Amino acid sequence: MNKLSLTRRAFVTSASAFGLVGASGLALPYYSRASQRPAFTHGVQSGDVDATSGMVWTRTDRPARVMYEVSTTESFADATRLAPLDTSPASDYT
Repeated sequence: MNKLSLTRRAFVTSASAFGLVGASGLALPYYSRASQRPAFTHGVQSGDVDATSGMVWTRTDRPARVMYEVSTTESFADATRLAPLDTSPASDYT
C-alpha cells in the first residue's frame, strides 16, 4: 500500500493557498454586486426650502428602492431616516 506523506511545509503551503482562494471567493460577490447597484444619474437635488420644509429629488438609472436620511445639521448628528421610496418607469425613475 502506497502511503502519502505530507511534510509540515507542504501542509502550511497548501493551507495558505486554500485560505487565499477561499477568501477571494468570498470577496467576489461583493465586487460583482457593486457594479449592479442603481446609480443616481442626476445626483441629489433640493428646492423650495424654507424654515420648515423642503423638497429633495433624485433619479436612478433603473428601478430601485431609495433610502433617505434628513438632518437639520451638516454633521447629521440628529438624522432622521424616512420611509423608503421605490422608483420605476412609471415615475420616470424619480
